[in-house]
Amino acid sequence: MPKNAKLDRAIKAITPANKLKGIEALLADTSKMTQYKEFVQMGASLGTLEAKLQLSRGSLSRWLEKGKTRPKSIYAQLYRFHCDAVADSRLLAESAMRDKSPEKWLEKNSSARVVEDTQVTQSNSVQVQQAVGMGQIVGALKVLRQQGYDINQIIDSGNMALLEGPKNEES
Repeated sequence: MPKNAKLDRAIKAITPANKLKGIEALLADTSKMTQYKEFVQMGASLGTLEAKLQLSRGSLSRWLEKGKTRPKSIYAQLYRFHCDAVADSRLLAESAMRDKSPEKWLEKNSSARVVEDTQVTQSNSVQVQQAVGMGQIVGALKVLRQQGYDINQIIDSGNMALLEGPKNEES
């Protein structure tokens, strides 16, 4: 390795982030990298990321493409970071989908379809049944409340006879 290359690396290692340019400046700026991850998790496009991070138009696309094809380059660091941020974003979205609609999540989730282990499959089935059961209970409670029943009184008393007629109805 030539002496100049070693010297250049040493200088880069001690150069403040505000004197770096392009991708080096981005990777060295922990505040921007934190924002980058947050914006990706919010679903930001590459153009929006560039605007919010004050990068020139098209730079992220170029850097990520270089990172994908040059695994030992500085661009690969950004590419791996971006892939990790996207994976976190997808995890959040899938988790929200699972919470909102366990049956749809199970249908669309490839990892749930791939799992063949009976024990894991049974565990997933029980979790889905519990989630669906809770969803049905909440739905039923909402209907009863809309019909005028005092849900809190029914639950607190444990008296199912209160379901014979809405509390707020005049007899």
